Amino acid sequence: MNNDNDVKRTNSADERIQPRFMSFAICQQQSHKQPSKIRQQPPKNLERKGNKSEVKEKSNCRSTWINYYIPNSSTGFRRSRTSFEVSDTNCTTIANRIFDSNKIRSIYAVYDKAIMRCKTPSHVIFTIRLVRSAQEANTILIDVRRRSGCAMLFRDEFQALFHAAVHGDMTACEGPRSTTYQADKGCKKIDYIPLDESDIDLSIKAASVDVQSKMHDACVVTLQDLSLTTNPQSKETSLIACNLILDKYCNIFEYIIDDIRKQVDYSCGNRHDNNSREYMRSLTLGLLGNILMVVPKHSTLISLIQDKEHNFSVIKPLQWYVRMAKECPLNASLATKCLRLFVQTDSRLTLDIDANASLENARRFGQLTYPNLEKEAQAALTAIQV
Repeated sequence: MNNDNDVKRTNSADERIQPRFMSFAICQQQSHKQPSKIRQQPPKNLERKGNKSEVKEKSNCRSTWINYYIPNSSTGFRRSRTSFEVSDTNCTTIANRIFDSNKIRSIYAVYDKAIMRCKTPSHVIFTIRLVRSAQEANTILIDVRRRSGCAMLFRDEFQALFHAAVHGDMTACEGPRSTTYQADKGCKKIDYIPLDESDIDLSIKAASVDVQSKMHDACVVTLQDLSLTTNPQSKETSLIACNLILDKYCNIFEYIIDDIRKQVDYSCGNRHDNNSREYMRSLTLGLLGNILMVVPKHSTLISLIQDKEHNFSVIKPLQWYVRMAKECPLNASLATKCLRLFVQTDSRLTLDIDANASLENARRFGQLTYPNLEKEAQAALTAIQV
């Protein structure tokens, strides 16, 4: 009975705490001494430096995850098949490990009380819930549930989360796969049948038809295939594919630009629809980045940059994605990369007057939680200032 009363009192207090999109607010870093012993109670702020976590207490800057009561599991709680227990480890340490793992793997998370809603760059969506075990003392149940996305990719995320939470072992997310073997990365080169240019042409031709499909899944699969084919790491296909898209199958490039211009309305309540739109934007932003990297001096791209009207219609949406870094850091990172590549192609490119401020805000946000955004924003700031 006492536990139930405590839960009710705590829940009523928690209702006054609004969920935020990150685990802590951005604040100025100040030098401080490392406490000799970290107390077991939840910290007011978690400050990250590299892959290590330090606890700093400030009245004006606090964490928004694990600063409240973690409920005990009740008789009505049904744990998922993909759940596990961590014993003899305090909740603060577990929270730090999960947070650091998410940062290293570029996972975007929304923290709401003892629940974390996670989204990977490949848009696998899953939840993590922390619950105290009612049967065993000093045991935390980590309940993990896949909501949408590829089951095999979720398996990789689950294994990384397990090793991080239980053992403190952090595993970086593997980069995008390419269609060729990379000898410089230690992969053993094997004999394979080389692709003829006509084969690549047939693939891009099919994509030019499928990308116009009214079936959402057909468009997604086509964009995923194009992303691999145009990937700069795919030395055998990327140059040919990018030239074909810009010279012969121009409707693909037009589709990419038109899709990037569509902004996601984060004020609407249909979060599932937003997730779908965000994923489409990430694919088209990634494709534009691939093309800018592989054939930066192509006449179509030069014309796009020099035509102020068309230039503005592309650059403005890219800068909007940068400003939306807190809502979708993945797309902000991809858009920042495209902005940098445009500027490097033509230094006379004109950006909004607040471009530097937006990029700096994105860089600081990425520094806290999303390393790739920090890297891309810093590179874009450097390119603009050259």
